[in-house]
Amino acid sequence: MMLLVDFGNTRTKWLAVSDSDADAWAVSGENSLNQEWRACGYELSAIQIVEQISKDLPSSSTPIVVASVKPSVSEPIVDILREKYRVHCVVSESAFEGLVNAYSDPTAMGIDRWLAMIAGYRRSQGQSFIVVDCGTAITLDAVLETGQHMGGFILPGLNKQLNALLSNTEQVHSGQIRPEVSVELGQNTQTCVFNGIVTQIVALVEKISRQLSANGFPKVILTGGDGELIKDLLIKEISEESENITYVPLLVFEGLLTNALKELKKM
Repeated sequence: MMLLVDFGNTRTKWLAVSDSDADAWAVSGENSLNQEWRACGYELSAIQIVEQISKDLPSSSTPIVVASVKPSVSEPIVDILREKYRVHCVVSESAFEGLVNAYSDPTAMGIDRWLAMIAGYRRSQGQSFIVVDCGTAITLDAVLETGQHMGGFILPGLNKQLNALLSNTEQVHSGQIRPEVSVELGQNTQTCVFNGIVTQIVALVEKISRQLSANGFPKVILTGGDGELIKDLLIKEISEESENITYVPLLVFEGLLTNALKELKKM
């Protein structure tokens, strides 16, 4: 068994993977993980987060594989965990099994993006692909069928964009409930706000998809809290490519497991 831990921007998530599940993943190419992950917010102390994580660790020999975009939170927690457990922290690299990072300094790339690309490369099976993570931030990364990463975009997530707009305008209000959003013109302020935000994201993904479609439409793999919403809107816009547009909630965990199976062999 191993425990995968993902320190994100707003919370920590972890997922226990049995040896049988890990073997099936490595040998058969199974493309799904169980959904029984746990999470906690950063309002808890380091000790409290360690206590929560430790509940899913059956013994001190269980390896823990950590990815973090929040080192200010993760580092003291990892230090505590290392007093009892074997902990391996992953970082973004220049290449991984045919996937090539476009960054001249790969360690400057957020590990969540790199892991999502590793998972996307595994899923794409020689097809170009785009990974779109719709979380606190929205990240988009494009990869050719050769495995060459072309680069990406980073922009504020839906809620960040909404909060920025509302905090700097006096007469724009979002209302208490998110309306049913679309990429159509709004006819009240609330709908104009939400539709405007999601339409720019959908348009960006569609634009980059078209740019990568020289050898066929790329796979578009979405993840993150708002990923399913954007997936549904994309499919409405380009329904003829619906089979190439998927939402994978555990995409970063998939990349972390793929990375862990390789790295733990070295330890």
